[in-house]
Amino acid sequence: MARAEGMTLSAWVRRTLTEARRAAIRRKLRAIEEAGQWNAPTSDPEQMLAEIEAGRFGT
Repeated sequence: MARAEGMTLSAWVRRTLTEARRAAIRRKLRAIEEAGQWNAPTSDPEQMLAEIEAGRFGT
């Protein structure tokens, strides 16, 4: 493939790895942006943990 694009193998590998890394970063950022759109219940972390524990033990 490198030869077909008129590139050295090392240049082709560097470019391909850079593109893959950028694509991975874009996917992660997109996932974070989508998660920010969720309308999930939130509260103080300590309160949430207390509610979880209360539900677990039926208190």
